Amino acid sequence: MKKVDQSLEKTLGIDSLAPELLIRIFTLIQEDPIGLPWLRILRVCKYWYTVASSAPELWTSLNASGNLSFLRAGLARSKSLKIDVNLGPCPPHLLPTALDLLEPHVSRLRSLRFSHLILKRTPPVLAFLERNAFPSMHSLRILTKRSVNDEHDSALLLPSARFPQLRTLECSRVHFFGDASGFKQLRTLKVDTCLGIKPRLKTTTLVNALLEMPHIEVLELHEVSAHDAGLVTLPPSKDTVALDNLRKLALQTESPIMCEILSRIVIPSAAEVSLKSPTVSPRYEADAHCLRDLLPADRNGLPILSCVTRARVVSYAPQQTLYGDMGRDLDGSASQSGYIHLSLTGMIAFVEDEGMGLGDFLDIFPNAPLQVLDLECTRRRAAGIDWPSLFALFPDLRSLRIKVARGEGGPPSMKTLFAALDPDSQSDATGFGLPCQHLENLYLTGYCTATDGVLRMMTTCLENRRQWLGGMAGGALSELRVWLVEGSNTPSTPKAREAAFRESIASLVARCTYHEINRVR
Repeated sequence: MKKVDQSLEKTLGIDSLAPELLIRIFTLIQEDPIGLPWLRILRVCKYWYTVASSAPELWTSLNASGNLSFLRAGLARSKSLKIDVNLGPCPPHLLPTALDLLEPHVSRLRSLRFSHLILKRTPPVLAFLERNAFPSMHSLRILTKRSVNDEHDSALLLPSARFPQLRTLECSRVHFFGDASGFKQLRTLKVDTCLGIKPRLKTTTLVNALLEMPHIEVLELHEVSAHDAGLVTLPPSKDTVALDNLRKLALQTESPIMCEILSRIVIPSAAEVSLKSPTVSPRYEADAHCLRDLLPADRNGLPILSCVTRARVVSYAPQQTLYGDMGRDLDGSASQSGYIHLSLTGMIAFVEDEGMGLGDFLDIFPNAPLQVLDLECTRRRAAGIDWPSLFALFPDLRSLRIKVARGEGGPPSMKTLFAALDPDSQSDATGFGLPCQHLENLYLTGYCTATDGVLRMMTTCLENRRQWLGGMAGGALSELRVWLVEGSNTPSTPKAREAAFRESIASLVARCTYHEINRVR
């Protein structure tokens, strides 16, 4: 038994594990998302320290924090392997020294990250990147802190001769569009703030640089501008580039630049597209009065606009947004995952009459097989909706939700909506027959409670629709939900109005829900 005990004790000793096994364990600890401090584990015993120190693969991910000892040791112990270096936490006064340590190893750099830089600390970084070649670099990140009232951007050239393998570029406050030769192999480009003033960036230079990325998969430009944005009219161009691999596009810039970019590229319908622009530029009076101003006249580069099956429109001050996707249809069939999101922000004054009507929103999807439409808008805008034109534009609608915000004026009436849905009145006026014959769900919030006249119109509309549908036992609609606001001259009490509504409507729809919102004062 004594020999057995001694054998077990020797087998289970922490200093007797095979080096290959220890290295694998340390590698898993490094990759753990919890972020265990694996360097502390090396202090368990001399054997562990010796094994880890002599394994180059454990020293390929390096950073510089309070001092440069870890960076210095890692560069030596990683030997000839490719390395990933994060100089984000490096104290500013140590940054030049850290760059000097990296200089002999630039051929091994696979990724390099700078973060929390301030503009006055960037010259050594830019000089380091411009005087060296980086044949193995796949990822470069230069993240500079924002400075209030500072119009300067750092200038940097990234030619393919020095960055032949660059795949990911992420930067802020850096103007690197002067040489686009290094863009051809890019897969991801993320730029956060490039004002284009000092040094100057022309719209044509910006757009032409973006056209040099045929393999790009993720393209994000946030607060990227040019010094001549909105001040020059660019000649039309027939040259376009199909970005067949693009999965995500996010643009936040002035509408002239956005239109120019979108007119020159073709975006896959399955891509995620987000477009955001201010209505008032800090340098010129923007012409983006409605969301369609964000799109070029020729929209062939955005095929998703003709594929959207679900759309949501929000038109409140100080923001207008539109969202459309090709998500799961109401019949349960799955479709593609692409979407488009447009947004106008920063409206100082919300002018109802300046071309910002819902017609402008819906004109964005003129040929889309829209099945679900969700509208949120002001009372004045809701009262002015051209329902016959809307239903003629989207005959495949199955679900319609309208939410009217409280505000100036009284709540709008449901009269024009149900008149447009009545097949008898519309067939006489347009000859189209049954409007939106597949409509199943109707949700109305913020409209005025129904007077006797409006209630009779609703009843007539639903009865006529049911007859057109062949007298379906389920009713003219699968579901009707209303959350109504009491008008200033509405007679009777809420309970009486609900009773009258249910008595008239309940038999014409499969499910009916009635609520009244707080009284208008």
